[in-house]
Amino acid sequence: MLPPLVADVNIASRVVQFLRSRGVDVVSACEEGWGSYEDEDILATAHAKNRFVLTHDSDFGTLVVHQNHPSPGIIHL
Repeated sequence: MLPPLVADVNIASRVVQFLRSRGVDVVSACEEGWGSYEDEDILATAHAKNRFVLTHDSDFGTLVVHQNHPSPGIIHL
């Protein structure tokens, strides 16, 4: 089973709905109104909520690995 997720703004709503239909606990950045958030803000929000970030954006890996931003995890598609 997948961990709780925050779907980045670049994850299509159809993907979010599919995951939810399969029982995955996923919060959509778009649905939450976080569309103007910088990557650092989405990562910090996900960390505060103890959720992995689901994204197409490789910048999240850079933030965690090279800039030491805390994160429970990142799933990069």
